[in-house]
Amino acid sequence: FQRLQLANDESQAAERTQILQAQALVVQQLEAQLLKRDQTVASLVDAQAQAQERVQALEKERRLAPSAIQAAAELAASDLQATLEKAAVDEAHRGALSLRDHKIVSLGVELERARERSEAVLERAASRLYRSLGPGRLLVSVVHAWRLASRVAVLERSGRVEAEEARMMERQRFASVAHEGSPLDQAQSTAGQGL
Repeated sequence: FQRLQLANDESQAAERTQILQAQALVVQQLEAQLLKRDQTVASLVDAQAQAQERVQALEKERRLAPSAIQAAAELAASDLQATLEKAAVDEAHRGALSLRDHKIVSLGVELERARERSEAVLERAASRLYRSLGPGRLLVSVVHAWRLASRVAVLERSGRVEAEEARMMERQRFASVAHEGSPLDQAQSTAGQGL
């Protein structure tokens, strides 16, 4: 009977051991499942927090977008206005330079024409004077005028007459010589008449 009792006890102990092992295994499995669930929940919470932060950032960007767009548009408009103003100033400057160059060219042409006209006038005057006086009288008139000019310069330096009176006297004497002829011409004319 004791042996049977001992065998029964051992059998019951083995069963209890198996039951305890099974319970321990179930507990381990449950703990693993709970840990996995906690990790999943934590991941979901983190993902939800990140999504919430992203939503908040997007909402902030949405609120700031009109202001940023307006600021960018104002900056672009300001840059465009500055560019247009600079282009207008450059165009006006180029126009002024072109007008100045045109005026310079026109003045150069006018000066060249005036020089040519002056040369032509001087040539015609010299030709008329040469034809009217002849080479001999022209030379005498030039020498006489030079002598008168020298005398006038001496008189001006000495202060015996004023400059305006001296120039008037010079013009009158030169006109008289040109009209009546020099003393040499008069002598030649008288000699010719005597012959």
